[in-house]
Amino acid sequence: MTERAIQDQLDMTGWRVYGGHVYVTGGTVRFFDCHFGDSMIVMPFTDQVMTGADVLVAAGSVFLTGCTFTNTMHFCNYAGAGWHVATLGETTVLTWCMIQWQSIAMSMYVAGMVIFTGGGVTILTGKDFRYVSVVMNFIA
Repeated sequence: MTERAIQDQLDMTGWRVYGGHVYVTGGTVRFFDCHFGDSMIVMPFTDQVMTGADVLVAAGSVFLTGCTFTNTMHFCNYAGAGWHVATLGETTVLTWCMIQWQSIAMSMYVAGMVIFTGGGVTILTGKDFRYVSVVMNFIA
């Protein structure tokens, strides 16, 4: 697997992720005290395009209560919309959730870096955003 990852870097190939952890297309989904974790280390030459890498809501209602989203990116390149939560339809409610990012030498081209609403409604209550970055290129 390591050899494949190294070869992908050399070939400059990347990913397209839409709703990486959870992809909701209808109904009601509730999360309580969950932890979504993402790590990307040494991926500077690939084209990572992600929309709702943790939760993508295409339709339906999603309720996240007391959840933590952690993202660690070192020497990475990323493009997309709403890394953690992207709402394209209906309703997403985040209550007492924390989003924390750590990054070193990172390049981002995004719309809604951590939360994106392209349709429907997103409600944030008691959110805690924490972000630490060393050497970053950010275009939104």
